[in-house]
Amino acid sequence: MVTLVLVFRRSEALAAAYGLAVTATILLVLALYLLYARRILRRPLWQVVALAAVVGGLELLLLAANIVKIPAGGWISLVIAAALTTIMLVWHRGARILFGRRRELEGPLEQFVAGPDCAVRRVPGLVVYPHGDPTTVPLALRTGVEMNRVLHEHVVIVTMKHIGVPHAHHDDRVHAREIGPGIVQVTYLVGFHDSQDVPSALRTAVALLGHPHEADCPDDCRRHLPALAVDADEAMYVLSVFRIEAGQEPVMPRWQKRLVRLLEKGSANRTQVLHLPPPRTVVMGAETVL
Repeated sequence: MVTLVLVFRRSEALAAAYGLAVTATILLVLALYLLYARRILRRPLWQVVALAAVVGGLELLLLAANIVKIPAGGWISLVIAAALTTIMLVWHRGARILFGRRRELEGPLEQFVAGPDCAVRRVPGLVVYPHGDPTTVPLALRTGVEMNRVLHEHVVIVTMKHIGVPHAHHDDRVHAREIGPGIVQVTYLVGFHDSQDVPSALRTAVALLGHPHEADCPDDCRRHLPALAVDADEAMYVLSVFRIEAGQEPVMPRWQKRLVRLLEKGSANRTQVLHLPPPRTVVMGAETVL
């Protein structure tokens, strides 16, 4: 804000920038509402078109009236919008390439569990792997097995699945299945106001599914998963990381590679985001050249 005041010096120029930004935002909000009305509310197409024609026509007139203010200071709104849009598009493109390469390194989860990679010596212990993609192997799990040729007796893969509500219902937020001997995949539903607390998700899964709910609960009871009969407080957490290094491949211009690498380095610490206890957390992964 101080920079804007020093650059423009006059309140009229700042008013021009503000007016153009507000009218463009109003038009964007209308576009989002039209998508919401059509796809979520299932409004008839003629109602959506009529609303777009009436309200959108008025808002376009307001925007056209403010376009003349671009030389007087409205250009700063366009510059800021262009910069932010460029950053988002570059990150989206880079993330698509990186996540594709990460999926190639991880490989399918079902194939890994059923293949010879899991036919290794089992050692005592409970290890939890936070992982975002339920269809692939956690990178840390694959790396650990390939390097050490051992697998812990109890392995839990926890995936935080975001749903489009503020809070996930407590009674229906845990879904688990045993995908291999001693290997359990837990899907924990979270809303956009819920905390991504992996240790809490593990404790909830153990409390809900780790022990029989009734004395005569059969072994195949859907509410009982014997593989989750573990002590959550003894769990070790292994976090997968995927580092980026700029290379010579012509997949992106060099300035875009540097921007993606800068954004990746500035991302939040996943150990803190997932509430992992530092004394019992290990970080493993791989590196790729972009």
